[in-house]
Amino acid sequence: MPSPSRKPEPAAGIKRVGATEIQPLHLAHCHCGAVELELSLPDGIVDPHRCDCSICRRKGAIVAPVPLSGIRVVRGQDVLTLYQFNTCKARHYFCSVCGIYTHHQRRSNPGQYGYNVGCLDGVNPFDLGDVPTNDGVNHPVGPPAMTAQPSGYSGTPLAKKLGIKSGRAVYVSAAPGDYAALLAPLPDDVAFEPAMSVTTDIVHLFCDRSAALAALLAEAKRTLKPDAAVWVSWPKKAAKVPTDITEDTIRALALPLGFVDVKVCAVSEIWSGQTLVVRKELRA
Repeated sequence: MPSPSRKPEPAAGIKRVGATEIQPLHLAHCHCGAVELELSLPDGIVDPHRCDCSICRRKGAIVAPVPLSGIRVVRGQDVLTLYQFNTCKARHYFCSVCGIYTHHQRRSNPGQYGYNVGCLDGVNPFDLGDVPTNDGVNHPVGPPAMTAQPSGYSGTPLAKKLGIKSGRAVYVSAAPGDYAALLAPLPDDVAFEPAMSVTTDIVHLFCDRSAALAALLAEAKRTLKPDAAVWVSWPKKAAKVPTDITEDTIRALALPLGFVDVKVCAVSEIWSGQTLVVRKELRA
């Protein structure tokens, strides 16, 4: 009788590079430090490689993949620049201050980001030695490119859903790595602020833990002008991202602070969004 088939073992990740241990949540930075990413690397650096396509030959980075949910923009969303070429299916992100490539949404697998291993804190990519080189000249077609608009929802651009108009000041906390692509095209003269302030018109908070959300909402109520809008995004059930936040959780935290919930919308395949404003009778 033939022996039962066995599933292939998952590729082993690299858990240490030189003297640096790769953390399950590892920070990465561009050269000037304006962009900070948090990468989910529970298995370490998996499948590091180079590519010989026209752009990779020029940037020369060692790249490794993570799921779309595996990158979080901690700061610097406002200085990340999107570059696309040829088929415009891949989305390449660079720091507009220092020019360093940080990550890209892959053409061959739009459900993944490739990230610049050299941006990982404490990691010298030359310590990895020789890594394979992918054939990027004869690039696989791959599945259709993902769009920012989730299936099953209206074609209204996300920026319009969120109320982001020309001249608005926006603060974003813990944005996912594809946030710039989700918002595109942005109206003219939108300013992204480094922190909440009295000049902020719209706040967008990405959270998967209620304790963190409680602190952010308290800061928003304390800091923002009375007519500012606060969007809270939390992982959808279908995304299978661990979270203790639901619509009911958001209301339970927000209502005692004087907020009222207005509407819910889809932000992406992973994130839902709910908007909060201060009740009219509490606006000074």
